Amino acid sequence: MAGEIIYSDIKFTCRTESDAPQSQVSHDYKHDESGSGGTNPAAARLGLQGKKSGSVVAVWVLLCVCVLLVGVVVSLGVFYAKQQEKDLQSYQHLNRSNITVETSWLKKQLSLCNRSLSDATNSNRGCKACPPGWEFGVGKCYYFSNDSLPWNKSAGNCITMGGHLVIINSEEEQLFLLQTMKNKMIDNEDKFWIGLSDAEHESRWIWMDKTPLKKNVMFWLRTSEAKEPDNWTDNDKYPEGEDCARMGEKGKEIKKYSWYDAFCWKTLKRVCEGLAATQTCKQ
Repeated sequence: MAGEIIYSDIKFTCRTESDAPQSQVSHDYKHDESGSGGTNPAAARLGLQGKKSGSVVAVWVLLCVCVLLVGVVVSLGVFYAKQQEKDLQSYQHLNRSNITVETSWLKKQLSLCNRSLSDATNSNRGCKACPPGWEFGVGKCYYFSNDSLPWNKSAGNCITMGGHLVIINSEEEQLFLLQTMKNKMIDNEDKFWIGLSDAEHESRWIWMDKTPLKKNVMFWLRTSEAKEPDNWTDNDKYPEGEDCARMGEKGKEIKKYSWYDAFCWKTLKRVCEGLAATQTCKQ
């Protein structure tokens, strides 16, 4: 038939020499040259091989991209690590420089302090702990006046001199004041105001700095004849009573319990207290 190609499936078998070669046709195929007949097996195999080749190329391309990305990441990591190490070295160098500068400055300041301390020590050998007219005792300066004033004016006078009416904080201070007063009393009225009063609230005794009187540091007179404070009113002649504290009694044995309450308007001498220039330098 014109325009048709006939394919045959021919099988060959080997036989002995005595056998003659034979051929066998099992099937016949017809293929229309126009392509309208059956499928070409060779072409199918070629198409399958093409697809496999394309897949292999894609896999290789992806593998190369992955390797490239890994290389970039590793390179960036190495660069970052080197940059960090470089920054750390720069910081350490700068820090060492700052420490060196600060150490030098501290050494210089220490040298200046030692020099100042040496100068102060040398000058302290002839120092005066208290201003002229004041006396040094128990780490403070005290002024024992020669003139007499009411309690309020006495308090104001001590302030203008840079101190305040004395605040007694210990038995040692009380005894020091009594001993010093003994040498300054001339007549029986040489008594001294201290910075203690209950003028604001009766029986609530407070010091000049507004601290309350402590029970373990109070030295009111206690005898069989008198018990201070008694807030005496002189038979109601002075109904406000006695609201200010004084100490000192000429001619009597020095006893630490020697405080009296008195009328604040009375004129008495005073003891002012101030800070000492040093706790160790004595007059």
